[in-house]
Amino acid sequence: MQKEVYHYPTLHFLSDVWIFINPYTVTFIAWSLVRSFASVLELAIPILLGKIIDILTKSQDNTFLIKLVIGVAVIELLGPTIRLKSKYHLGILGTRIAKDIRLKGLAKVLELDLAWHEETMSGAVMQKVSTGADSIKGLIKFLREDGYTILIKITGALVVFGYLHIKYLLLLVAAIVSYLWVEYHWDIIINQQKNRESATREQLFGRTYEFAHNIRTVKALGIESAVKRKAADAEEKLFGISNEVSLVMNRKWRIMQTVVAFFKSLFIIVVCIDVLRGYLSAGMVLVYITYFHQVHGALNNISDSVDGLIENKNGLYRFMTVLDSHSEVDAGKNLRSLSSIESTQFSNVSFRYKEKKVLSGLNFCINKGERIGIVGQSGVGKSTLFKLLLKLYLPTQGDILINSLPIQKIKRDSITKYLTIVPQDTEVFNLSFKDNITLTDTKVNNYRYKRALDISACSDIIKRLSTGDETLIGEKGVRLSGGERQRLGIARALYKDADVILLDEATSHLDSKTEQQIISAMALHLGKKTLIVIAHRLSTLRTMDRILVFSRGRIAEEGTYSDLLASHGLFHRLHKLQATS
Repeated sequence: MQKEVYHYPTLHFLSDVWIFINPYTVTFIAWSLVRSFASVLELAIPILLGKIIDILTKSQDNTFLIKLVIGVAVIELLGPTIRLKSKYHLGILGTRIAKDIRLKGLAKVLELDLAWHEETMSGAVMQKVSTGADSIKGLIKFLREDGYTILIKITGALVVFGYLHIKYLLLLVAAIVSYLWVEYHWDIIINQQKNRESATREQLFGRTYEFAHNIRTVKALGIESAVKRKAADAEEKLFGISNEVSLVMNRKWRIMQTVVAFFKSLFIIVVCIDVLRGYLSAGMVLVYITYFHQVHGALNNISDSVDGLIENKNGLYRFMTVLDSHSEVDAGKNLRSLSSIESTQFSNVSFRYKEKKVLSGLNFCINKGERIGIVGQSGVGKSTLFKLLLKLYLPTQGDILINSLPIQKIKRDSITKYLTIVPQDTEVFNLSFKDNITLTDTKVNNYRYKRALDISACSDIIKRLSTGDETLIGEKGVRLSGGERQRLGIARALYKDADVILLDEATSHLDSKTEQQIISAMALHLGKKTLIVIAHRLSTLRTMDRILVFSRGRIAEEGTYSDLLASHGLFHRLHKLQATS
């Protein structure tokens, strides 16, 4: 995975934001216009109040005064009503878009290669997805609460000041430009600091998630104190960075308030001079002062909002690094889909993981309905072979052909539709026993479910559970033993009813009698399905049609169980070693 380099131009940020808002364009624009209309209405209040004061001080026509008062009352009633209505609908829109982002992020994470996942922490990745969703929601919250109001207040003040007198317009422009220049200068610094803070928070979340997810191991090793110490060190590091961010933001605010105080004082002096000279009426003084205060408030809102917008921009950037990641195994156009798996052929296949050569020059073919055993000492590439079959990796050299079609040209989800695996350490979820088996279906097929239970010898497990197969088995299956989790994993694979079943030492936690019972039942009931078994216990493979013996990433021997024993080669030595151990 490439190292992240923070460079996210504002135009790129806005373009990415629009990607997520675009499906709701009509709704977004409609309620944005409604929100803007409310702000424009309220903009008229200072002018009306100024006119009222002038009428009162000059004892002018009371009829016009009443009309002005009614106008102010109507705006005061309509403005908040319209604003709150638009705020509600824009809030709902933000929540809906955040939901879409979380689903899109999850889909992307599931799509990405195993190699990508091996170089990232799951917790950190999901934190990026969550932060990305919150960022878009935060941006829409800014628009519905402050964004339109800020823009309209500043624009309205500039228009009014420009209409009344050019010197007030120039003074206001100078104040705005000075304020925004300070904002821009310091936000560059804050942006970098926020990115560093976000990266540290993701690492902390990732580590915490990792420790919590592996609580069984933490408890078994008695490393609770070490885990707490690492978490405390990480929290302290995050606290230090957050403190630096707060310090920089505080400095920015002090400078900006100094700028505002200077122009505010200058503005009051100019207004007072014009009043003394008789250039301004009492009502116009109110108009000028009110609009200047509105601009001051809008500028402060900008500064407040920019701090949040920096976080939103930063969060979306980090989410986009996930969304912009690409799957190497499913790269290319016009990938084909399978309708079944009839044959699998390895043609001079080699595989290198980083700098380590794992497999070299594999040549063999497996036809539909065959029972194939795979043996060899640890580290010779047996599990890597299965990862290649699942298209989790692509071969470094040579070709893997499924139905005579190169695996590079086949959609990975098409392969996994007809091929399933039971790993040595079965991953289970905090669902019911039944739901863990029937995960692949929204509607349970009772025949396949009962057959999977019978073949995998799971019926006796269900009998001891408090509420049968509806019992929640706890996170990572804490209520089951290692052997019971393996039997559940086998049942899950059988329920999927795939053409090819891979067992990667999937019976290593079972006693030899139960293991042999399950393997025999599978061989008897699977019919034309292909079974490929990696087994540590060699006796498990007695009924296999062929056995491939791996050594140093190559196939050293191939044959039936009895033929390999009779040849007195590597298989015979492994068998003898196992018998005497």
